[in-house]
Amino acid sequence: MLHKDDKEIGVRESLMLSAGYISAALIFVAWVWWYLGAQCGMDYHAGFMIEKLPSMDNVSVIALIFTTASPTRARRIRAVASSIRCA
Repeated sequence: MLHKDDKEIGVRESLMLSAGYISAALIFVAWVWWYLGAQCGMDYHAGFMIEKLPSMDNVSVIALIFTTASPTRARRIRAVASSIRCA
């Protein structure tokens, strides 16, 4: 959504985007906690962590594969797009 043009983002920009998404989720957790109560806030937070941690594991595996296999940029894009479609 944020990157409709075909450009490679750097580590700094990637970390900033990730920090923004995590901050938005934590602000939403605070609102749910305040508005619906502690139990709902903890339920949402637990669900967020259950979804976030495996995605970080996937990023590590993809980075390891790309480091060892050294595919071209075009093949990397195809591989990531294929894995997103399959998920």
